[in-house]
Amino acid sequence: DSAVVDNTGKLVHLNFADVKGLDPVYDERFPSVGKESGCLQLRSRVQVYQWQELKKEEKRRDRVGGGETTIKTYSYSTLWSDSEIDSSHFHESSRSNMVKVGG
Repeated sequence: DSAVVDNTGKLVHLNFADVKGLDPVYDERFPSVGKESGCLQLRSRVQVYQWQELKKEEKRRDRVGGGETTIKTYSYSTLWSDSEIDSSHFHESSRSNMVKVGG
């Protein structure tokens, strides 16, 4: 599963069966566009392939002095997400999400 830059702005997935358009179709985002009949209603769901950071903290007792030390480890994975993941505070700045997901 990886993002393909050539698919930007294109329909990349569609589930379908034999269907007929019966009801009028309108979209609030495009008020001048509508169809009274013979059109299917489409639902759009925007997802973006992004980095996600997972932070793990482990406390270890110091051998000398009786104190504690906190060890932080970071791991990264990519996933499809419906909302923007803010990468501006990631430990590794090279893992940057340069997209904006509008709602």
